[in-house]
Amino acid sequence: MSEQINKSAPPVLEEYRFQSQVPVLGPVIAWLRNAAYSISARWGVQHVIAQQNHVNAQQSQINAQLLERIQELEARLIDQDRDLAHLARTTAEIDLRQRYSMKSQAQSERAD
Repeated sequence: MSEQINKSAPPVLEEYRFQSQVPVLGPVIAWLRNAAYSISARWGVQHVIAQQNHVNAQQSQINAQLLERIQELEARLIDQDRDLAHLARTTAEIDLRQRYSMKSQAQSERAD
């Protein structure tokens, strides 16, 4: 019933590393971008990344618990389906026996 779900932990978010493909000046440009980022935004981005990694880890744990519960419920459903099929067969057998018995009783009453 349930699809195969990846049980692995979510990837850990990391800060972006600036790079530049500009010949010769590329490393200088990347260094300047990283320096500006460090001054302006690194502390805030690191905080948001830490929060998101925590949320992702919690959600991964919840997903694992829900998957386990779904598998338990699927197993119960299979058992109940098996029980229902057995009851349907038993009911059909009882119905056939009852019809046969009523038919036999009617024939014996006519014979008397």
